[in-house]
Amino acid sequence: WGFGRHHLPLTRVSDPGGDPAPAGRTMVLAKVTEPAAGFPFDARQLFVGQMRYVAQHAIGRGGDIAFVAVPDSDETRTTLGTIQALLQDWPRPVVNAPRRIAELERDRLHKLLVHVPGLEIPATTRVDRDDLADVVAGEMTLEDLFTDGAFPLIARPVGSQAGRGLARLDSIDDVTPYLEANESEDFFLSRFVDYSGPDGQFRKYRVVFVDGRPYACHMAIASQWDLWYLNADMNENARKRAEEADFMENFDSDFGARHS
Repeated sequence: WGFGRHHLPLTRVSDPGGDPAPAGRTMVLAKVTEPAAGFPFDARQLFVGQMRYVAQHAIGRGGDIAFVAVPDSDETRTTLGTIQALLQDWPRPVVNAPRRIAELERDRLHKLLVHVPGLEIPATTRVDRDDLADVVAGEMTLEDLFTDGAFPLIARPVGSQAGRGLARLDSIDDVTPYLEANESEDFFLSRFVDYSGPDGQFRKYRVVFVDGRPYACHMAIASQWDLWYLNADMNENARKRAEEADFMENFDSDFGARHS
């Protein structure tokens, strides 16, 4: 089932093959949108596809679940509150409890994970245009904005997804051109971390946690730091796909074990 952008009640969503989702088996509460920018498919198919992976490989084929596929943002907080209320009497497992999703916002997540041994997660702070203009003018420093403030920085407009407005700012000279190219009033800033491997390639891993247990979802490999599966040439590169296949097949004994 899909949760409409502006309305209730819940409405049926078709799966990627065009068939209606089985009644009585699953309930997907998703922020259904138009086809997502940067994605060559309807966002609703992504929600149903991810729900099926979790249902089949983590919870089991026989159980009913509620799968919440709504991120936290200024625009979705009302939606999350509505879903939380809907789930009060839901008797089955819930994947992605709405009350916990709020803790995953970019400027909150590092506070939850900063104490994990061996994990480097830069602080992320929310600033407005005036803050950045004051930095350019020399009226304040990056350290005044947040303790981790130092160039190079990663900047993105608050609420943006799929890399829209995402940029690396290497020095103060990059700030004014960035503001001129982005009309947003608010931005997230974090210190840039060079996470490339010995071969100079960047690797992005997506892991799903279900009841505390990690499951491999996918990985992407690219020469640029700002990578997603769709811009990493994964479909056309057999070597990259082979490395991803090894990551998936040996996750429990390799990546999952090393990072547990």
